[in-house]
Amino acid sequence: MTEKMIVTEATIDDCEAVAKLATQTFVDTFGHLYTDANRERHISEKFSPAYFVKSLESGDTLLMLHDADTLVGYAKIGHLELPVQPPIPKGAQEIHRVYIDKVYHGRGLGKAMMRYILSLPRIAAASRVYLGVWEENLKAQSLYTQFGFEPVGRYLYQVGDQFDREIIMARVR
Repeated sequence: MTEKMIVTEATIDDCEAVAKLATQTFVDTFGHLYTDANRERHISEKFSPAYFVKSLESGDTLLMLHDADTLVGYAKIGHLELPVQPPIPKGAQEIHRVYIDKVYHGRGLGKAMMRYILSLPRIAAASRVYLGVWEENLKAQSLYTQFGFEPVGRYLYQVGDQFDREIIMARVR
């Protein structure tokens, strides 16, 4: 990360900006996979300002990556929501999303965000950290493997009435 790149924790006042970036990065990365109706439904359910406000109110953390005054990436971390097989370790956490604006791809920002996330007390102290990744996103899988994540299961991720096959990865402390 360059010296002008900074990570801050989002507040409720930031949810609209995060939602805008979240929508754009989702459409840029995965929008071509879905029908218009399914894409729009998913955006309204998982990328709206209200969704991010609710996430913060439930105790999740939203991180924002800025290049000077421009929001270029975000991450959402928090309580485990993935369909993990029991027994679930006490205090397990989930990295829900790490997205970087496509204009900033190839600059090592995803790797820098992962280093930052893994250094956060709530993640560093977790007995196990989980994340889900689309089975065809080999680049992301490679990144997560570099940080000690290993496949531990699979599940179907719903977008409207479409389903994607996802891999559940975990990192044991």
